[in-house]
Amino acid sequence: MIYAPWSSFADVDADAYIVPDGCRDVIVKTPPGGLAECETVECFFTDLDFSTRKIAVEAGEQFFGLRLKPGVEVSDRLLPPAFSNLQELKSFVENEICFDGEIVELIESLALGECSLKNGAHQLGVSIRTLQRRFRSIGLPPPDFWKQLSRARRADSAMFTKQPLVQVANDCGYSDQSHMTRDFIKWFGQSPGQVIRNPVLLGMLSEPGLGNWHVTQQNQESVFWAN
Repeated sequence: MIYAPWSSFADVDADAYIVPDGCRDVIVKTPPGGLAECETVECFFTDLDFSTRKIAVEAGEQFFGLRLKPGVEVSDRLLPPAFSNLQELKSFVENEICFDGEIVELIESLALGECSLKNGAHQLGVSIRTLQRRFRSIGLPPPDFWKQLSRARRADSAMFTKQPLVQVANDCGYSDQSHMTRDFIKWFGQSPGQVIRNPVLLGMLSEPGLGNWHVTQQNQESVFWAN
């Protein structure tokens, strides 16, 4: 599957935090009152996130969208002014997506820890430098971005096992627990201990994205509301 549908609704005015997941989304946002009462809806493509970011949402705002598989992009053509439902959005996206199949497979292998960057380049018959240029030529961040973000997301997934943090750091390839803590703060804005105590954030990081794309959940929440 190349995309995962999701939707969300803001019950109250709040801050929404978006965490890095290695994916671009195509999002339709409607203001309070819904389509019947608004003149326009906002349709947009998201960029890849390199750190957790905050946005303000209003009570009654509604969102629905499609999360694209890591490495999958969309064409530069402007989005239509409105989509009335998810099926219309799907039809549009299916005609606009673009991706390099070998690169998408390599990203998945890197994300799952199945191969090193050196081995990945070897599998494609190119040097690491040539592989980096290939990523750049299709508008994607370098291989290290995918490797480092997926390591942090794998470490987050290991939090569910209740292993000691020092063991999680070792299993996920960090030099030590302090290294993992710095990485978590860089990507997620919180230390591993804070993430463990934040079930909403843990839930967000378990949604389909880099390293766990095959999670079979519907109506994904791409934001969480901070009190």
